[in-house]
Amino acid sequence: MNSSDLNHPEIELFDYNIRPKMLSRLKTFDDWHSGIERSGQQVIPGVKHIARELGAEEITVYMTPRGKPVNFYGIGNPKAPFKILVKGGHEDEFTYVPAIYLMMASFLQDGELSDKVLKKIRIYFIECDDPDGFDKRAWTAVDMRGREKHWPPEYFSQFNGQMFEPIVSNPLNLITKDITKNVILDAAGGVKYRDENGVYGDQIKSERILSILEFIDQEINPLHVIIDLHATYRSEQSAQYYKGAGILEIGHYPIQEEIMNKIYRNTQRKKPYTLMGYISLLSRFRKLLKNNIGFELGEAMMDNVRTRGLKTYGGKFQAMLEAPSLLPQLIAVNTGRTIMGWLQKDTEVAVCPEYLKNKYGTLGYTTETFPISIPETVMQNMAYVEGGLKYIAKKW
Repeated sequence: MNSSDLNHPEIELFDYNIRPKMLSRLKTFDDWHSGIERSGQQVIPGVKHIARELGAEEITVYMTPRGKPVNFYGIGNPKAPFKILVKGGHEDEFTYVPAIYLMMASFLQDGELSDKVLKKIRIYFIECDDPDGFDKRAWTAVDMRGREKHWPPEYFSQFNGQMFEPIVSNPLNLITKDITKNVILDAAGGVKYRDENGVYGDQIKSERILSILEFIDQEINPLHVIIDLHATYRSEQSAQYYKGAGILEIGHYPIQEEIMNKIYRNTQRKKPYTLMGYISLLSRFRKLLKNNIGFELGEAMMDNVRTRGLKTYGGKFQAMLEAPSLLPQLIAVNTGRTIMGWLQKDTEVAVCPEYLKNKYGTLGYTTETFPISIPETVMQNMAYVEGGLKYIAKKW
């Protein structure tokens, strides 16, 4: 085997020898960041220790109200021609933190592939972009003034006693055209946007997010790729339904307007009620996106997940993904792969990869993993990122 063949299945950039018992001992942000000591001895190193051993550049862009740092860790050649950012999404989707921890730890091992990747790519990791939310296992909401609130539990404390306040304070709300905005959104305790990952945009006043975006703009622009890691653990019902589903990709890469319009038109005209309808539509989309570098990079990342023997989204879940909809949030462009649908087009706020795509032309990817086991979910995200790094190191 030629070790320079970056696509060979036996060539691994990351260490997949995961120890579940070790992971289970790290629970809070401080555990992951500072590690665990016993009798004054470091038993499990934290991210800050791993970063120090790597010689990583550590940049604190924000300190939370509880005194926790939001850090970027830069590793690899500072003058590398390619820059990539790997971060997580919602703070109750905690599996991205161990994935990033293990990816960083893997670079402590010497290897020809690691050297080649780090020579060509400057990699930035954010171990946790909302440490306070992580400790609460809470999403971050944004109120009507653009301020952050963790949700739950703060959402519910806001909500109590305020359901009818907008109507009482202004009866004209009942007849205004903006009744949805003035009543329903205000009734939710003033929460305008529930999704922490959907608060990137010009309307936002979150000091935390503005600090992250300022650092990207001033220090790592142009940012070529961002990968945002997510997991679905919303309820017992969804956990049961999605049990066994593999990793799903949502692409946020630039697509020519003409091609995007063709995809939209085909989705509206071709209602894929049959299996052959699914296959026909995906085949057409693959042809339309064949020479799109963002599409090709995403394909390489999903292929690497399969190469590792890990699950990707498909089967009955794929059929549900492609079910006809008048206003789809996501459009399937290949098995287990999607792009943003027109329901989310032209919104004033966007998910982080979508926002960076629109502002800088960054190739953005959101992963969504589903209930299997924590080690396998972690490995899915590791394999996805690994596939991207190997592809970039080979192509550029």
